[in-house]
Amino acid sequence: MDKKWQVIKSSHPGDGRLEEDFVISTLLKNRGIKDRDLFFKPPRLEEILDKPDIFFPDLDTYQLKKSFKRIKKAFSDGEKIAVWGDYDVDGICATAILWQTLHDLNADVAPYIPDRFSEGYGLSAGGIKKLKEDGVSLIITVDSGITAEEEIDFANDLGVDVIVTDHHIKPKTLPKAHSIVHTTALCGTGVAWLLSAQIADSARKLTKSLDLVAIATVADMQPLNGANRSLVRQGFEVLGRLERPGLAALAEVARLKKGSLDSYAAGWVLGPRINAVGRMAHAIEALRLLCTSNLTRARELAHLLDSANAKRRTLTVDTLDHAKELVDDEDGLIVVYHDDWHEGIIGLVAGRLVEEYGRPAVVIAKGSEFSKGSARSVNGLDIVEALRANESLLEDVGGHAAAAGFTVKNENLERFIIDLKKGTKESISKLDPRPVLKIDMKLPLDNLTYSLLYALEDFKPYGVGNPEPLFAARNVTVLSSRFVGREKTHLKLNLAPGFEAIWFGAAKKLKEKGLPDGFSRGDEVSIVFTPSVDKWNGKEKVVLRVMDLKIR
Repeated sequence: MDKKWQVIKSSHPGDGRLEEDFVISTLLKNRGIKDRDLFFKPPRLEEILDKPDIFFPDLDTYQLKKSFKRIKKAFSDGEKIAVWGDYDVDGICATAILWQTLHDLNADVAPYIPDRFSEGYGLSAGGIKKLKEDGVSLIITVDSGITAEEEIDFANDLGVDVIVTDHHIKPKTLPKAHSIVHTTALCGTGVAWLLSAQIADSARKLTKSLDLVAIATVADMQPLNGANRSLVRQGFEVLGRLERPGLAALAEVARLKKGSLDSYAAGWVLGPRINAVGRMAHAIEALRLLCTSNLTRARELAHLLDSANAKRRTLTVDTLDHAKELVDDEDGLIVVYHDDWHEGIIGLVAGRLVEEYGRPAVVIAKGSEFSKGSARSVNGLDIVEALRANESLLEDVGGHAAAAGFTVKNENLERFIIDLKKGTKESISKLDPRPVLKIDMKLPLDNLTYSLLYALEDFKPYGVGNPEPLFAARNVTVLSSRFVGREKTHLKLNLAPGFEAIWFGAAKKLKEKGLPDGFSRGDEVSIVFTPSVDKWNGKEKVVLRVMDLKIR
């Protein structure tokens, strides 16, 4: 489906050459960044830890101190502590940081990662009971717990204290935990790191764990501004050195090199591999990878995670192909289900359906008694609110405007689908189904200079709230083009006035446009692109990554 190009509104100095500072100022304005100095010089680690309430306004520092005192008491009394994690990349990284911090201080501590398929998300009575039987008297949750009112009451009845660390939106009634360390300004790993900072006996330990904070923040799609920007920036410096054996082994398997690890590596290479084993089997293997100090063991686990990721990719493609066969010809909400689908990948499939059809999608893995569903939406439809409108038919539901998950009894499944589609029909009919490509500004190619491109480097790290700069150039002359890659799926272009460009996955897109052979010399195209400086063998050249292309 063709994308809708949307150039973010900005003033224009005229039709002549754009000044470098105008481009930079426009990018800052488009991102809502008012404090230029703070953006390019984010707060230091010491500032964040010295006054966390300034950087995280919704953080209750009394609860942070109360949590530290309870953990300190557990140390002195020799209590057994459990760090209750989660099976996604944020939960795994958070567990690794807090467990390692406590373990390095010789605490009696063990991690607990619930099984995605038999236990589900968050605290459970069964898991709490098991930990109590094992002698645990203090549970610290990471990336979960803020809505676990009944489960924490159960723990209290057993005489087990619970400290909650979480970043999800607070419910109206908070659980009766011993203390709650909570802020929505960080990912779950960031919150766990903040508590670990109170416990750790050296600043070096805090800095070393920022590699996991960076990966989790990007993978969990947290806004990269303020303190997050600072933590991720410093985290990528740590990550680039690959001092953690598990990440060094995972980077080796994924063919990543030292020093080149950034938002792409975190969000598209390392994060998915850490996530994959929790989708396909048990996430404890990912935790073992991040915590091991043995490189040989790390390599074994890295191959296991890489294999799980390959299996996940294959399963996603197969399920997507099957799901597309079940999509109806209507214009409303896409809802598909089957009893042969793996619940660990239905969210990925839902996202792919949205990309393919430009419509919100719900994908359901039907079980023997209960079915698990995952939904992805488009701008203009709050999918979690749409699901909650039918909450009486659901066992549970959670998420946010763009993505959500739920459980439904099979006896209610058909009724739920009918009501959900009916309830969203009018809203979806008013939406433009085309995916929107938000472009920072029009930038003719003759404005690209090395000075500008090096200035753009200061915008890194990229992520939510600070996307990679995206420009549009109209009526660009093609000097040459050829398909590249093992299966000739990508297109390499030489564009006037002499820039090299690469368009990944172009073969399929050009075939849809009726241009299976690409372009000839002299053809004119309009492109949306992001520029960079490619350095190789002591030489530099400007390379454009094409994100979309239109003929004239």
